[in-house]
Amino acid sequence: RAVEGEVVSDGEVRCVTPGGDVRDDTGIHEVEMRLEGRGGAILCEGVMYTYVSRASVVSVRPSAVVAGRSVEITLTGTRFSVHGRRTALSCRWGGGGRWTDVPGKVRTSTMVTCQSPGMGAEGRMSVEVSSDGVEYTRGGMEVWYHKEAVLTAVRPSRGPEGGGTEVTLVGAGVMLGGAHSRCRFGVGQDRESVVRWATSSVVTCRVPGSGGLVGNVTVELVAEEGHAS
Repeated sequence: RAVEGEVVSDGEVRCVTPGGDVRDDTGIHEVEMRLEGRGGAILCEGVMYTYVSRASVVSVRPSAVVAGRSVEITLTGTRFSVHGRRTALSCRWGGGGRWTDVPGKVRTSTMVTCQSPGMGAEGRMSVEVSSDGVEYTRGGMEVWYHKEAVLTAVRPSRGPEGGGTEVTLVGAGVMLGGAHSRCRFGVGQDRESVVRWATSSVVTCRVPGSGGLVGNVTVELVAEEGHAS
């Protein structure tokens, strides 16, 4: 495919790329470029140009984090560019009229990860990704930054190792929804139960079995994705 070029200087020619097809799930298609004179004479060749497909983002996890914390975010979607060792990309975070670019990494053609900025205030930030730093996805995915919940009491504070006891957690700043959706007893997602929200200072949940563990354990509220909140 030939296109007209514009001579900018003795060492620079400017042209607009024609459309290119990305034929496989890597999201990348390389072609060779060459510069020809008006008579068809080849002036230079052997230069490679890479077409990158427009990726899409369909989900982000965790979708809620504590304000002021920076955590690893996983974005899933389609046609993320995977080609040899070229696994770097840029994640663009936006909120309050400002944008922040942070490096990310392609894990597979459907999953990328990047670090969230430690936004100190409550609110939402959108996140998009790009493999070339120019063309970004347009998925409109958002991460919600919220205050950290504070727990001050667990009632009752003891029960049988087989679980089943309904406990009331008293504190402040408990959100209704995904950010504070589960109670975790000790370390590990195998000892979690669903939160039943009453107010921002009172929730209840049922104690799961201890799995043979006897003694004191921590109790915390976690998001659906397992992140403490």
